Amino acid sequence: MKSIFYNSDEQRIRAFWRISLVTVSIFTLFTFWVFLTNDFIWMMSGLAVITFLVILFACPALDKRPFKEMGFTLSKTWAKDLGAGLFIAALTMSLMSLVMWQFGYLQINISPDAEMSSEFI
Repeated sequence: MKSIFYNSDEQRIRAFWRISLVTVSIFTLFTFWVFLTNDFIWMMSGLAVITFLVILFACPALDKRPFKEMGFTLSKTWAKDLGAGLFIAALTMSLMSLVMWQFGYLQINISPDAEMSSEFI
């Protein structure tokens, strides 16, 4: 009889349960982290660290595969993809800001006496 929890051919827990356990672990740890800090930047940084650590520990424990098989390897291809992604994101944000500024939905005020500020109308 086949088990809905364990795959005897692969000798590990079925994918649905692995993904569910990792997701619940991330949400639980992040919930505790939110109660410790009220700053948005620290919350998002904590989420990134929590996600990385949960996946780092879940790979060998639940998935029975090394961490490198999850795609976290540094290579020239990875660096090119990172550079292209950062460029596309910066270009997209710049174009959106330019369009909003041209249509009057964004006002940018630069004062030598104060910090640079922008106002979304």
